[in-house]
Amino acid sequence: MIYFLLVFIAGCFVLKGSGRLARDSRYTLDQNRKSCYRFSCEKLAVFLVLLLMCFLTAFRGETVGNDTAVYLGWFRRIADGSIHVFGDSYMEKGFLSYLFIIANFLGTYPQIMLIVSAAVCYVFIGHYIFDYSKNYYLSLCLVLCFLFSVFTNELRQGMAAVIGVYGYSLLKGKKYGKSALVILLAASFHISALVLFVLFLHRYFPRDYIKIFIMNTVLCVLSFGMLFNHLLVRLFPRFRIYFESERAGNGRLALSVEIAFSYILLYFAHRAYRKNKKAHSLELAVFELYAIFFILALNMSLINRVTYFFSAVLIAEMPNMLAQSDMKHKFKISILLFGALLGWFLVVLLFRQSWNHLIPYEFWTSNVLYR
Repeated sequence: MIYFLLVFIAGCFVLKGSGRLARDSRYTLDQNRKSCYRFSCEKLAVFLVLLLMCFLTAFRGETVGNDTAVYLGWFRRIADGSIHVFGDSYMEKGFLSYLFIIANFLGTYPQIMLIVSAAVCYVFIGHYIFDYSKNYYLSLCLVLCFLFSVFTNELRQGMAAVIGVYGYSLLKGKKYGKSALVILLAASFHISALVLFVLFLHRYFPRDYIKIFIMNTVLCVLSFGMLFNHLLVRLFPRFRIYFESERAGNGRLALSVEIAFSYILLYFAHRAYRKNKKAHSLELAVFELYAIFFILALNMSLINRVTYFFSAVLIAEMPNMLAQSDMKHKFKISILLFGALLGWFLVVLLFRQSWNHLIPYEFWTSNVLYR
């Protein structure tokens, strides 16, 4: 089914780019029945694929996703009362309260938790796409590449990311108080969502590509000097185990690929927004932070999970950036960018199965063992 998703999204992408489903028509739907029909078909196709992804996520077996069995175990312990929501636990209280509500109002059967969580994630991200993206098919491709494995692995962080996009949207609408509250809600699911508060400083971010490149190079050197690692441990002592484990500092080849891709995206973002960078300082900050946190992850690879919050935002902002750009050969550039993303997703899926345990894909079985 995952291969079917790849083929379907690639086909939709080509169809979209060919002009047969031009999005400009969405602004004159009431004047053009044919455009309205095409727009509705586009929306329906994206909805059905999101529904398929949701099904795969909701009814996966406990062996699909490295952390799935761990979260199932937490749900069972919350349900039987062996762990209290506000007891002594490293797990965020918002997430534990969420598990408590499911267990007490919807049932204690473990599959219920996965179904509800998948529904929440895909409903939120689907609403975000339909409300903010100027190209649904490109956004659909990004959901598969950026968030599908997150929703099957880092459940808390995936939910925090889809909540966080609404904090970003409110910030974009200059509703600072509401944005802060939504980000705090996201942080109650995973504390790393607090990084979104950095976006409140977007006006102070450098806007020249060369200056950003120099700044990021300095950050890269400091990252290898362990400066940020020590600072992070002081601020969040609970993360010390990650710096001392075997996962610290590995995966640099993959991170190098992701850093290169994030720099390419940053370059195109600056090309797209060069006429009025002040008006787009928030969008540029998202692209900049996406690159920065990959760099900081070079010495401690788990930091790259912070990028989930910015990649979730980019699901709409990347297609929007390409749509409003005056670059030549936009369609060819889009094909290359999104083709590279799909290719990288496939490489990880086939050759690094231990990263997310998506192959072989197993559905729910009755003999569940909790860790």
